[in-house]
Amino acid sequence: MLIALLGVGVLVFEPSVWVQMPAFALVGLASIGYAAASIVMRNYGGLDPIQAQAWLAIVTIPTLAFASWTGETGQIASLLQATPIIWIAIFFAAIISGLVANVGMWRMVQRYEVPAPPHSAC
Repeated sequence: MLIALLGVGVLVFEPSVWVQMPAFALVGLASIGYAAASIVMRNYGGLDPIQAQAWLAIVTIPTLAFASWTGETGQIASLLQATPIIWIAIFFAAIISGLVANVGMWRMVQRYEVPAPPHSAC
């Protein structure tokens, strides 16, 4: 906890951080969204985590493919020029970071109860 607090202190007193405030706001909103999703996952017990990831992929792959097709150029050339390390990074991001981490988190949230924060005397 102390290390996290020191990290926040370093960020607060660093002048260049204030330029990145929109990015920090997005990170904060994403954190709130992930916390809300964790609560929903905790209360929703009937769906297998692998099945949930499959449904998520069914929805997001076409959406992201369309966004890439309309907003970017040179995707095919980039695919053809990709080195093995790039394919390893893509595999790691999709399988390890995406599937394994999310399924593990889903199972932990469903299995273990998150305790309420202690009440302070202040």
